[in-house]
Parts: sequence; structure tokens; C-alpha cells
Amino acid sequence: MSIMLPPGLTRLDPPPDALEILAGTDLLGPASVDDIAAVADSVDWLRLDAGTELFAAGAVADGMYLVVRGRLESHIDNELLGEIGRGGTVGETALLGDTLRTASVRAVRDSVVARIPPDRVPELAGRSPGVSLGLARLVARRAAAAPPAVRAAAPPRSIGVVALDGSDIAAELARSVTERLGRRLSARWITGRELASWAGHGGQDQVVARLAQAEDGCGALIVSFTHADATSSERAEDGDDLAATVLRQTDLVVGVAGARGQADRRMLAALGRVRRPLSLAVVHQPGQQPSGTARWLAAVGAHTEVRGHTHLRDGSIDDLDRLTRAVVGRSVGVVLGGGGARGFAHIGVLRALREAGLPIDLVGGTSMGAVMGAQVAMGLTPAEMLAVNTSAWSRDLLIEFGIPTLSLLRGRRATKVIDGFFGERRIEDLWLDYFCTTVDLSDFRLNVARRGVVGDWVRASASVPGLWPPIVDDDGHLHVDGGMLDNVPTDVMRASQAGTVIGVDVCNRQSPMRVAPVPMLPAGLSLLRARRKGQWFPSILDVLNRTNLLASLQHHQAAERYADLFIAPPVEDEGFAAFDRVGKLAEIGYRTAAKVLEGADLSVFGTA
Repeated sequence: MSIMLPPGLTRLDPPPDALEILAGTDLLGPASVDDIAAVADSVDWLRLDAGTELFAAGAVADGMYLVVRGRLESHIDNELLGEIGRGGTVGETALLGDTLRTASVRAVRDSVVARIPPDRVPELAGRSPGVSLGLARLVARRAAAAPPAVRAAAPPRSIGVVALDGSDIAAELARSVTERLGRRLSARWITGRELASWAGHGGQDQVVARLAQAEDGCGALIVSFTHADATSSERAEDGDDLAATVLRQTDLVVGVAGARGQADRRMLAALGRVRRPLSLAVVHQPGQQPSGTARWLAAVGAHTEVRGHTHLRDGSIDDLDRLTRAVVGRSVGVVLGGGGARGFAHIGVLRALREAGLPIDLVGGTSMGAVMGAQVAMGLTPAEMLAVNTSAWSRDLLIEFGIPTLSLLRGRRATKVIDGFFGERRIEDLWLDYFCTTVDLSDFRLNVARRGVVGDWVRASASVPGLWPPIVDDDGHLHVDGGMLDNVPTDVMRASQAGTVIGVDVCNRQSPMRVAPVPMLPAGLSLLRARRKGQWFPSILDVLNRTNLLASLQHHQAAERYADLFIAPPVEDEGFAAFDRVGKLAEIGYRTAAKVLEGADLSVFGTA
């Protein structure tokens, strides 16, 4: 008597190529054909509807699962840990003994999995060196993997491109993306007209079968349609259901809209029914600056989760390449660390990356890295950044003392400089997807700002506690320099996309702070007199900066581990307040990055 399966799970007959599928796993790949056949006899083949839970945290482990088709995600208390695509495995620890599940796993889209019972593998491992080798590889891979919260998602294979405004923009974009993907892998584009034809000849079951067949036959499948396409077939009695059915077969949904278009409420409703995370692509006419992006984010966010957005200038090859990298998980993200004036070294690093031909698709930063990162995101070149920063900053920023209630400095001059850079621009309306981090003193946590007025959040990210006053957000929370907890937040970037992460740290090296042994450190006029005599003693700026970096520097190794490329310009001999040395610091950053890139294997970046 078969066990009753919960709703959303259906037992399937073994596929004709069952042995080939199992042989493609790390566990059974080294095994003999006879050993694989022995395992295949006891494998359960299951279909999961989108949103169905495969197993829950705390449940007794009942085997390992191989993803045959579709996409799963693991989570703890609804916090996403990672995604597992076709060919991936979940639940390997069940093969090592009686254990409880440490995380929950559910289907992101309609999926097919193969369950390998735990009792068969130890039996086979005892007599098959191949199975033992496969099991050892699984254990080693898990041991060497990054922490689950920052594991990169598996690249999507099936990508839905939907028109959020009912226009033809989505189809044209899908055609262009397919063409560019076809230069590096087999890619196929399926149009809304084809979907309607399949539905007209066999209903939604025919659509699902044809999409699965198409996905099996290529490296990347692009499906584009409008809501009108889904209702154009005479046999499609409910176009909303057809749209939802197609969406459930995709790993990634890209929602395309003209910047000034109007939302198609029927498409948004279909997205809401399947709760598919969506990447927003906003198309702008030549000469337009991004604006009003918050309107589209709010419209889509009312129905489903938005995971990032891309701005596209109509006719821009660079922007099209950026979107293409994003849909296949090959985006390049750059994270710029804090460090006061030392952050000007970022300008030189960015110049070296540009000369090496490496694109920047996403950018994030902390403190001065947040300032530099926002300039990159708004479209400034390294040469333009060098010019504007040389003319904007000066040591006068540190000569505006007030009554030290919240801070030594009032921060008005720094605010004027930052407002001069960004005006009223919003983070959503920067050309590149951007974030900066702050420390939320109200909730005692690291805060990641992805929306809002650029200047407000950049100023909060750079507000060194004790030096400049905290910034208050719209909810009444106090924010200070994000570098206090994580000065190079590569983990945030790693968790937000599945491509390459470049980290730049201008503070991991610190010159030693040694002073002459004295009964009491000089202060005020005594400090000035000591310095005139050539004696060095720390200033309050030195003490504040080192104190604020103390916790963050403990995470240096973690920040480096989360990055694919880590660059640390040697600027420890330059002061945090060297605002008059922009050019020199930029040159140090350039020379360091150029040397690192010269010896790096840039092919691992996998850019389109």
C-alpha cells in the first residue's frame, strides 16, 4: 500500500532515462552501471507543484533528493538560504545517519525530484569504491562551502520575460537576450504566439509538456508573453490560469515595463497568484534619466517579491549585456569599503577594472565606499569621479565644531558636499542596482538601504559615531556608519545575486599606533605643542576611527572569503582625513588593482 502524499506532491513513474539522470549526480557518478541500477530500483520520483514544501526543518531526514527539473529553495524561518537548480541535490546529510533536517525546502516552480533512500547508500558504499568516493565528495563539498546564507543561487535555465505594461517591449527584449546568450550556450526563445498555439491544440497540459521538452533541449530557455497572449487561444478558457501555469515553469521572471507605461493589472494579478520573485527591467527612451522607478517597484511589490532591478536605455548594448548577465546569474558586483579619505583609492581601482574590460552591474558600499559607489551607480566614469571629488572635498570638513552633545562636528559641510553630488536622486533611479549599509542603533543591527533618497542614506552610512551626528530615518530609527559592523559587506552582495563579487578594502591594513610612554596623553594646546616638537600623539579622529573599525576588522577574513576577487590598496600610511590627496590615493588604488588584475584569471568572471 503506497504512502499518502501531502497536497502538491505527486508520485511519478520512473522516466525512461532514469539511469542516466542518476549517473549525473556527484554521489553516483563514479559508481558502476550495476550499482546505479541497484539504487534506481528503490528511487521515488516525485512531482512538486510550485510553492509545495518538500520537507520542513526539524523533520526526520528520509533521504537525499536530486533535482531533475525545476528549482527548489532552502530557508529557515522564511529567511532564504539558497536555491537549488536542475542537477543539484538537497538533504545529503541524511545519507550519513539518522539526522533531523536543519532547514526547510520548497519548490520555487513546478519541479521533479528523485528521492534516494538513506539505507541503500551505506550498503552500496561498503562494496563499491565508486559510491564511497561519491559520498566523500558530497561531504567535502559541504564542508568547503560558504555559509548557507551567502551561497550563490544556481543559474536559472528557464526564464520568463513578461510585459508588465502590455506592450511589445518584452518580446523585443527577449529576442535580443536570446541572441546574446546564443553566443555562449544553446538558447531558445518561445514567443507568446507559440504558447497560445500550444494551448489551443492541447490546453495547459500541452503547454507544460512542450516547455519541459524545450528546456531539456537547450542550455537556456527564454519565454516571453503578455497577458493578451495568454487569452488569445480559443481553448484557453481562463487566460489568467494559462499565464500562471507558464510562470510556474520558470526559474526566473523578468518583468519588463516602459518607464512611463501603465501597469497591466491582469499580469500583476497572475504574478500574485504564483508568488514568483521578479526582477524588474525598466526601459527608458534615449536622453531620459531614470525617474519614477519607485512607482513600478510599488506596483509589482504589491503582488510579488522584487529581487533587484535593471535600467535599460533603449538601444544601449551595454545595458542589454547587463540584463543578459543578470538573467543567467553572471552579474558582476563590486563592494567598496569605508575608510574616510582613504576611500579615494576606490577611484583608481575602478579605473583599473574598466581598463581590464570588467563591467560593473551592481555596486554596494559602506561609509566613503557608499559615496564612491553611488557615484558609480549614477553613471560617473573614474575620470569624472576624480575630477568632482578633487574639487568637492577639503580638510575644512573637520573645522565646524559645535557643542558636543551628539557629536564633535555638526556635519553641515559634509552634508553640503554629499547633496552637491546627488541632489534629490533616489537609489531606485540610479543607473546601476545599488545598496549601502548603515548600523541601526535603534534595533542593534546592520541595515541595508536599497531605496530612498541617495544623499540621506549615503550620509547615514558615512556618519562616524562621535564625529558626525546620527541620521534619523522616516521610522524614527537612528543610523550611523555601517563600517562599525561590516566595513566591506561582500556577504550582502553575495546574497543578492549569483555572479561574481569583487571586494575593495582600504582599511584592512593599519599602520601601528605607537606613542611615547607618558603619564597622561597631551590634549588641547599641549597636544599642539607636542606635535610642533615632532612628537606624535593620536588625535580624537584617530581614536574614533580605530574604535569604530575594531568590530568590523574582525570580519576581514569573512569579507575576503565571500568575494571572488579581493583588492586591498596599501593606504595605511595615509590619514583618514587626507581629503586633499584625492589624486595620490586614486593612483595607489590604480597601481594595486592593475597588478592584481594582471595576475588574475579573468575568465572566471564569466561575463557575457
